[in-house]
Amino acid sequence: MKKTTVREYWEYDYIDLAVKTEKADDLLIGYGAFLWQEIERKSDKNYKDVVHITLKRPHKIKNKDRLQLLQVRYEKMANDKYALKKKKHTRSHALIANVGAFGALAFLGAVAAAFYLRTTASIVCACVWTALEVAFSAFLAVKYRKIRAKENENFKKKDADINVEMNSLFEEVRCLTGVDNG
Repeated sequence: MKKTTVREYWEYDYIDLAVKTEKADDLLIGYGAFLWQEIERKSDKNYKDVVHITLKRPHKIKNKDRLQLLQVRYEKMANDKYALKKKKHTRSHALIANVGAFGALAFLGAVAAAFYLRTTASIVCACVWTALEVAFSAFLAVKYRKIRAKENENFKKKDADINVEMNSLFEEVRCLTGVDNG
């Protein structure tokens, strides 16, 4: 038989979260600002990287409607921040995957041409093709580093913007609750 805790809905509000393990601690700090307290945490049975967290807070709190609105804004910002981190290097990863596949196929094509045709012209052509492919790969490696640097720069700027927005939101929450949650 499954053990369940009795919830006192007349005294407390409850919220159940299913979040990625890596996000859990940061989210708990954020929810703590809205007076939520963790009462239970358990791992997901099917997914190793998901944790289920139950939070509660007093039902009767001052400025509850405004806090709820700010909490929704916080949740969106937290999701945006996580998505931004997850998609940080999308372009550079796509470039390197395509270059790797193209390079492997080009090299195999050059080797196959030299091996199967066995003429001087095909061997020279294969060598020239391989040299061009190496030069092209070197060019793309430089391009990859530039794209990666640009992605890091964009990430830092967008992350800083979200952090400023979150700090502003938490400042308003501090004024409403009188609680400094760090």
